[in-house]
Amino acid sequence: MSTIVHSIEAIEAILRRGATPKTDNRDALIALGFTRSTPAAEGGYDETLWERAVDRHERAANGQRVMIRERAILEKPTALN
Repeated sequence: MSTIVHSIEAIEAILRRGATPKTDNRDALIALGFTRSTPAAEGGYDETLWERAVDRHERAANGQRVMIRERAILEKPTALN
């Protein structure tokens, strides 16, 4: 079972460790620059994958910028019955 984090700070802490955070806070993902990796799939899923590209402010041997892709999982909140 994976832990669901809620705050921007908790999401960033997991990303710094190189892991993929799981959250139910859509607004936090948007604030961090994440976008849906599957924009056409708005409904029908319990979880969706979100991604962002981060500039490492480095140059590769060929002079190109180094970008890394970070991912996060947005889980739909479940209604308590």
